[in-house]
Amino acid sequence: MIDITEAIRERARASPDAHALVRPAFPPGVPATRTITYRVLDRTLDSIARRALALGLRPGAVAGIAVRGQLRTLILMLALARAGIAFRTKSVTGAGLDVLFVAADAPAMAGVRTVVAEDTWFDEPDDGPPVTSVVSGSAICGIFPTSGSTGAPKRVAVSHDMMAERLAAHDRAWPLPDPLTLMCPQGPSGGYGFRHMLHALQGGATVVIARQRQDLADVIERHGVNYLIAPPGLLGEIAAGRPAGSTPLPTLVTVEVGGSELPHAVLDRALATLCPTVICQYGSTETGIVSVGRATELAGRRGAVGVPVPGVMVEAVGDDGVALPPGTTGTIRIRCAGMADRYVDDPVATARMFRDGWFYPGDRGSVTADRVLVIDGREDDLINAGGNKINPRMIEDMLLAVPGVTEAAAFGMPGEHGVTVVCAAIVADNRVTEDDIQALTRKMRSHAPRKVLYVKALPRNENGKVDREELVRQVAAAQRARSRASA
Repeated sequence: MIDITEAIRERARASPDAHALVRPAFPPGVPATRTITYRVLDRTLDSIARRALALGLRPGAVAGIAVRGQLRTLILMLALARAGIAFRTKSVTGAGLDVLFVAADAPAMAGVRTVVAEDTWFDEPDDGPPVTSVVSGSAICGIFPTSGSTGAPKRVAVSHDMMAERLAAHDRAWPLPDPLTLMCPQGPSGGYGFRHMLHALQGGATVVIARQRQDLADVIERHGVNYLIAPPGLLGEIAAGRPAGSTPLPTLVTVEVGGSELPHAVLDRALATLCPTVICQYGSTETGIVSVGRATELAGRRGAVGVPVPGVMVEAVGDDGVALPPGTTGTIRIRCAGMADRYVDDPVATARMFRDGWFYPGDRGSVTADRVLVIDGREDDLINAGGNKINPRMIEDMLLAVPGVTEAAAFGMPGEHGVTVVCAAIVADNRVTEDDIQALTRKMRSHAPRKVLYVKALPRNENGKVDREELVRQVAAAQRARSRASA
């Protein structure tokens, strides 16, 4: 396997003036929209790769990236991969790094060599010769953080060959449209966003780099985006911002949703105002894409996340590690090409989650007779309330049955004497009253949440997963505010 950027060089030779990257103006006209052709992108990758090698870095080195902006982050990731240097995003410490690339005004990080990635690196590529790749397919192209939704994020090293396998799996699952103009507002720092952006660039497509706070529906229309990747929370925001009576955007062919379950209200709004084709994908930093399905076909099955991609093995197993019959809930495990087999510098987590050639993501679920993967929740999301283990999904389902409740998340937090109590957060419209929630909690009896927090949106990480730790902090803050008010 050649390095992951070689296909970009081939596109630059075949269609040098084609648009590779577009960064829309924000606000519109300030500054002007920036467009980078494949010729300029290829030259920029070579230019930055030469700068990195001139620092004394050699293939196999690890470089942290802490520059500002999705465009610069993506370009630097690709340039380091071309040089054979493994990139690492979201570096909060210098441990394990040979160098850290930072913005011009960023403070130096203790314990690691810090290099400023100057503006000219990205704006004025030099005229030096192309960088000749000496990278083997087994070399690490990047080190990505896991979502961290259930604890401290871990890191996964992905080789050039593994990345190629992951792109091929997406082609088998749901081929990207041709021609393609792709937008992934989450950015490239996580494995999910980077994989899609790389996939598009390898195919000669245009990637639109948009900030999440922009009017994304306007960006889609102005730049002809036909493939949008968004977590449920962001998709809900885009759809909610559409004027009443809006119809689907004319250029948008597919919306891909990943990270967490898509609420019915968000799906209905997205279908009506954004795009008639919404697909759901389930995967992880450790494996890449695992399953995919049309959201309209999955909507009637709570927790359904699609059919496993050809070549990906998914099983639900019992405590003895034996595969369970179709439809029986157990521990989910996954095996596929392109899958990692360990975490970086974390042997304890590696031993727990990678066993006998399988990856155990920590999800509970089942595989139905018609091969639909159903996720019932995470094993470590179970709420141990005084010895009574409660599946938060059961509480969430009951809350979502209340007309006007569009999103719900149940979680545990320390109560009196340190005993965990059940709490919940809901997103609801003005139809929902306190009496409605109290009537429901009386029906729940021992499973009733002690506190129900009303929020405008559930906090989510950039992969779209509900941040339950943030919900605990919000409830604690609300309790402190009440205590101060009553003092």
